[in-house]
Amino acid sequence: MKNLSTKLRAVFFIVIQMFVLQIFAQNNLVLKIQKGHISNIKCADFSPDGKYLVTAGTKKDGNLIIWDIATGREIINKKISDEYINSVKVSPNGKTVLVASDDSLVRIFDINTGKLKRKHNLNGHAYYAEFSPNGKYYLSLTYQKTQVWESKSGKQIAKFSNEDTYSPKSAVFTPNGKQIYVCYSDDEVIVRVFDIKKKKKIKELKLGEEYLYNISFNNKKKVFYSLGRNLRAWDSKTYNEISKTEIKGGKIALSPDKKIYTMTTTWDETIIFDLKSNKKLAEIEPAEFTVFSNDVSVEKNITKYLILTVPKENIAIYNFDIKTHANLWELMIKGDEIKIDKIKTFDGKAENINVIKTGNDNKLIAGGDFYLNLWNFNSMRNTNRFTEHIRQIFEISIDNTSTKFISATAFCEVKLWDINKRASVKSYEWDPYKVIYNLQFSQNGNYVYAGRKDGNSIIWDINKDTIADSFISKYSTFGASIFSSDGKYIVTPSCNSLYLYDIKTHTKVQTFFRPEKEFSKPISTLKFSPDNKTLITYCENEDSLNLWDVKTGKVINYYKPNNILFTFSPDSKSVAIYDNKAIYILDAKTNKLLLQVPVNHNVANFEYSKDQKYIITAGDGIMKVWDLETSKEVVSIVTVMGEGPEFIVYTPDGYYMTSKNGIKAVHFIKNNKVYLFDQFDLKYNRPDIILKRIGYASDDIIKLYKKAYEKRLRKTGFTEKMFNADWHIPEIKIKNSINIAGKTNIQKLKLEILANDSKYKLNRINIWVNDVPMFGINGIDLRNQSTSKFSANYEIILSEGNNKIQVSSLNEKGAESYKQTLFVDYKPEDSQKKDLYFIAIGVSEYNNSAYDLGYAAKDAQDLVDIFKKKNGNYENINTILLLNNNANKKNILKLKETLHKTKVDDQVIVFFAGHGVLDDDFNYYLASTDIDLGNLPETAVSYEEFEDLLDGIPARKKLILIDACHSGEVDNDSEIDEDPELFADNRGVVKFNGKTRNALNSNSTLGLQNSFELMKELFTDLRRSSGAVVISSAAGGEYAYEGGMMKNGKMHRYKKKKNNDKSNNF
Repeated sequence: MKNLSTKLRAVFFIVIQMFVLQIFAQNNLVLKIQKGHISNIKCADFSPDGKYLVTAGTKKDGNLIIWDIATGREIINKKISDEYINSVKVSPNGKTVLVASDDSLVRIFDINTGKLKRKHNLNGHAYYAEFSPNGKYYLSLTYQKTQVWESKSGKQIAKFSNEDTYSPKSAVFTPNGKQIYVCYSDDEVIVRVFDIKKKKKIKELKLGEEYLYNISFNNKKKVFYSLGRNLRAWDSKTYNEISKTEIKGGKIALSPDKKIYTMTTTWDETIIFDLKSNKKLAEIEPAEFTVFSNDVSVEKNITKYLILTVPKENIAIYNFDIKTHANLWELMIKGDEIKIDKIKTFDGKAENINVIKTGNDNKLIAGGDFYLNLWNFNSMRNTNRFTEHIRQIFEISIDNTSTKFISATAFCEVKLWDINKRASVKSYEWDPYKVIYNLQFSQNGNYVYAGRKDGNSIIWDINKDTIADSFISKYSTFGASIFSSDGKYIVTPSCNSLYLYDIKTHTKVQTFFRPEKEFSKPISTLKFSPDNKTLITYCENEDSLNLWDVKTGKVINYYKPNNILFTFSPDSKSVAIYDNKAIYILDAKTNKLLLQVPVNHNVANFEYSKDQKYIITAGDGIMKVWDLETSKEVVSIVTVMGEGPEFIVYTPDGYYMTSKNGIKAVHFIKNNKVYLFDQFDLKYNRPDIILKRIGYASDDIIKLYKKAYEKRLRKTGFTEKMFNADWHIPEIKIKNSINIAGKTNIQKLKLEILANDSKYKLNRINIWVNDVPMFGINGIDLRNQSTSKFSANYEIILSEGNNKIQVSSLNEKGAESYKQTLFVDYKPEDSQKKDLYFIAIGVSEYNNSAYDLGYAAKDAQDLVDIFKKKNGNYENINTILLLNNNANKKNILKLKETLHKTKVDDQVIVFFAGHGVLDDDFNYYLASTDIDLGNLPETAVSYEEFEDLLDGIPARKKLILIDACHSGEVDNDSEIDEDPELFADNRGVVKFNGKTRNALNSNSTLGLQNSFELMKELFTDLRRSSGAVVISSAAGGEYAYEGGMMKNGKMHRYKKKKNNDKSNNF
């Protein structure tokens, strides 16, 4: 029978996931990927309550993102414009977002849903828009006019036309909302004051020859400030200048209380000043601009400001280091004491995608900003990542064998890559001033055809690294050139036609000419069909695509799209055109619409799969796969930023598979509240479902993935049948969460907890700090209270630094509430060094000498000696050593008394070297010196008992090191063989069916074919535990070696090597 705590843990883990299906059944849970912006952030604003941050990107991005400030996670990420977004403002009531952009539109979005509520077409670039202080009105600004609108109805109530050629820069309401100040500049700066009710200009203020960013009002002092090359204060009634502060920098932002201001500089720093004294308070990172939160708090004579900075991009030759994130800083002022800390970063995880190309064997290459990723659709994995480009990638070609590919940037930085070697094998610089339009391999893979946008082209010999042939167009201003798919022909442009040349003879074999409509502008897009019988072109002065018969030179069909993205099907029978959020597949001969695929994201590039089952679209940092039989979305694919090939693949109904680090970009949203991935991962992390839907993996592979998933369920005491819509969950909330500051210098924090259940009795409460249970694995038992409602206050001792605090409640049926999460950053006024507790247990001599080992005790002794010699960053290093006869079960379990004396910021390491034992039921034990294989529960230390040493102790940073056989885990249904000859060098005694075995055979069938090993590879371990990290020297089907010459175990030799350096930090 398994240990009781194991059973309880399994039961309690069930409740983590049980509410999942219920939420999805209500259609209000949304799987979110932390994509972020793919280009620079142009503007930002805070919600008045400090809960949300709103950011918008540049033209390349065009996305509006609403972030949850507490978690740094995005709630809404929505493409809203193909042009620059110039301003975003949150309404005073925090319900809507006002956006102005260069597409002439002012839009209003619901901040909770992201839905468009209203838009105005201003017939000119919308430079700026903002709400009045009471939210009753909003204004919009274009070059021609300034308009005032009523928020409730959207009706225009005033319009003020621009009277001259001065360019408007910004506008602002007065504090009472009755007037607006509009800033203009040309040769000089002018501020015009308009009365909304009277609908006329009442004042014009000339500020002289200086740039002006904006106007800011201080209603208490009846002054306004002009923020430009100088910071000047003006009387709001008389318009007389009161003061002038010279500014030797860039943009200025004033705090809401008008006591401090930030100044970005041209010499790469952002400075914070006191407005009254102009005293420099602090410096932070270089920023394009800064934004103050409206929430300025004053507590115990400490004033706290939240400042958002959008970093400057670093510009080098040809290379732009694009900053797609924003940082949140907290500035604290107490008298002369100034502290500023970065407390949050708002960034995305998705890599941008500019171009994709499909190859044979279900491979796909995706290229973006400096990176290339190789996808294998058989396994739906990002298998390789190539990082040597220093510029954005715009063209890719894969050879017929799918063993090499070539890529090019806009400035002709060209690289040849070997897929098997996972590296570039050759680099070329082909005239950086000639932009490559098209790259393709010859059929034998020995040549690369490169067509340029100026009409010129080359044939590059890969083996000789030289130009084998070239074609020079006499009409280079008339568009790009392209080679036929078989490499026999090239099409080049002229002033009013296209010419088809034979590559071998350089003779013209065909002319494409339309006498009724000459090509008076460059041909920007052209492509051969795979069978080389047809050619498709797009000219900038036409409103249609032309499909040409290559043999006759005549136009076959016309297409009239609003977009010029198109491609041929691999069999050349159809043409796919992306147009207005849909892909239209047309018969190439008859122009008949065959299929319409609705697309729900912005597309930069798309390709057919080689078998024509799918179309893959790419854009907005995402790829989507569309079924060409059903026109439905199958999966979405995100390449996650990181050093390795990290990824997420997910379905429209919420199932996903990820790489190990890719899971960090997954979260869920319900009613605008963020839930981290672990609450839903057990149900929705399903690689077997992903592979089955794509349909390229073998049945055996899918079965293996399914087995790994089922193994995971069994490990957590869960079954698929438990996911049902009738499952009832309790509720819990932190009543005082709104009053808990995100940052504090007070270590003790009071939590006011309220839990209730409308149907069942409550069973227990759980509280975690940084994933460590405060009250142990089993939490706070409520069964004796027999109640459906529970309220209590708990004191939390915060750890120095970031604290993730989570609470949940469980009912008598084992269902768990949503986990309520808050984050608190604790920075003490005087940081103290921490203590380290190092416990080493080594058993070389057993009561049964047949089990004796050579070096286990020596390993433990050596490590204690190493730790004693170094103090590092610790106040004290406390070591405890149990060897041989002293390492009996009683003494080992007694260690918990010492560990209860630790403090929350102390660190604990427990090391065990000796035998590992599995009983008949595959339960794992550590062999203490008095082990009796016939009575393991009484004489050996179970894994649960060993982990319990660290459960419920004050210290939160805890590490367990086990150097023994089977210190991982093993499948009950896996084949395990014995090999007595290995016993002399192995740490392990295994009992199966009453028989003693020495060790495991190296030919064991365990490995990634074993479902447990695959489970560890695929999934994050979500089981409730003590919060300790466990590192073992051998997996469940492996054994730990001892080395005769080294006189130590392998794990010890590695630790000793790492500790022999000069670092004092463990």
